[in-house]
Amino acid sequence: MNDLEKIKCVVSLKNSNIKCVIAEIDNETNIKIISSSVDKSQGLYNGIIVDSQKATKSIRACLSETETKANINLKKINLILESPEFTCTRLSKSKKFDGTKINKEDISFLLNDAKKEVHLSNQKNSIIHIFNHNYIVDGKKFVKEPIDIYADNLNHEMTFVTIPKNTIKNLNQVFVNCDIEIERIISNTFALAVNCLSDTEFKLGATLIDMGYEKTSIGIFMNSALIHSMTFPVGIHHITKDIS
Repeated sequence: MNDLEKIKCVVSLKNSNIKCVIAEIDNETNIKIISSSVDKSQGLYNGIIVDSQKATKSIRACLSETETKANINLKKINLILESPEFTCTRLSKSKKFDGTKINKEDISFLLNDAKKEVHLSNQKNSIIHIFNHNYIVDGKKFVKEPIDIYADNLNHEMTFVTIPKNTIKNLNQVFVNCDIEIERIISNTFALAVNCLSDTEFKLGATLIDMGYEKTSIGIFMNSALIHSMTFPVGIHHITKDIS
């Protein structure tokens, strides 16, 4: 890992604030936070750009402050957000082997076949996450890829998280206006689970509910993967308002 690859920046977009963190990752994947900043969010609503100029201004201010503290000029960032526009799709693909070995190409074939199906079912969306959560070989479950296993049948269970292409275009444009490129979009539900759940909870199964100011996200995890998620445009603000 070279010096540029060791520096990573994560930006979290929420209705109330924008958070930016620059960290350094060593060869042992240990993380050291170099700088961070929090600014008021503008032009954003539930992960969607509603005012490009205001969003650009607030994101640029947050990024600039973080870069100044770290004395680093960023080129790429990883973006964390959650939106009711996110779609979670579960698919199972199968293949017959009739007693022959399963190889890497067979699993890649099933994965690519599933990706094509997701794309054809909604061509206006783009895939941001793929989770492999089950390999069923002759009725037996495998958590890891069953490479070089003799089998008659293989079922590959996957989950795809997608987001509208126009939403991505609007997000990309705002960050281009800030002279920065989005390297990857990450589901906030998944990122929160990585931080909150233990390895045992990830493996055996857990449900995470994140209640925000104006939205609520639910994620279901099993076999160290997100198997289903959903975000509702109802949050603590709406509940408090109804009670009052």
